[in-house]
Amino acid sequence: MSFKDSLKKRISIRNNNPKDIFFAAISIIFGTVLGVLSYYLCFRFNLAIFGWNIAFVLSPLLAGYCETYLSKKIMDETTGAISAYLLFFVTVVHGFILTNPTLGFNGISIGVSLIILQSAFPLAFNYIFFVVFLGILSYIGGFFKPWTDKIYFSIVPFVKKLFGREFKPPKYRLTTDNFAQDLYEEVDPNEHGILFLTTHEPYQINVKKYLGHFEGSVIIPNENKLFEVKTKQEELILLIRFKEAKNRALKNLANSVKQAGGNGVIDLEIDYNIVGELAGDKFHIIAKGIAVVF
Repeated sequence: MSFKDSLKKRISIRNNNPKDIFFAAISIIFGTVLGVLSYYLCFRFNLAIFGWNIAFVLSPLLAGYCETYLSKKIMDETTGAISAYLLFFVTVVHGFILTNPTLGFNGISIGVSLIILQSAFPLAFNYIFFVVFLGILSYIGGFFKPWTDKIYFSIVPFVKKLFGREFKPPKYRLTTDNFAQDLYEEVDPNEHGILFLTTHEPYQINVKKYLGHFEGSVIIPNENKLFEVKTKQEELILLIRFKEAKNRALKNLANSVKQAGGNGVIDLEIDYNIVGELAGDKFHIIAKGIAVVF
């Protein structure tokens, strides 16, 4: 897209008036020149706070403001602060690449970079930071959960009482209905007569043959993502479900060993892992070891 087309897209030019395009270009050049001039003066007189020059923040803001001010005066509409974008690239190339290519990754550099990004791309940056980034953090870490819980348990009971209804708070956040519902059936991992040992040197048992490494696994889908175990009841449900999953993983391991002609497993290990795109998406329980013939 040409520069002219870009201008047409960013401002509503009446009947493709060349005069408006000219005034828009003048406004952008005006803001860019003043921004570059302020950037030079800030470095020339070393206007810095805690070792960081204020040009990184001041110049993009000044360029965008001056461009917007002039375009509003001569055109009665804004050109979109394009000069702020241009100054953003000037500050990055000069301040972070040419003059200081070994800039360290620290709190100050991160903060200044975020401010520059916010100045150059206010709408996109604000959406990414406040909606996407903070939304992901709150979902994963549950930072806002105490606040929402407090609001919920303060407002909902009042509304229920206002309409003459009884408020019944949830007893447990983690229940048998929302966590690993398919693990109700109890299984016996020893039904095939496979001897499981955690040691690699069985005491007073001769190993006739080593069959190799085998494993059996179970995946527990977690419908109640990022739950918090707060009560004894929730803890009991979690332990029971993990025990059932472990027994199923051992049974799957025993089936594989039996089919291979073995009757024992040494070096047995049970691993509990969290898998999936987000923390707590699924739980993966793995029983693994060396299949042998005793």
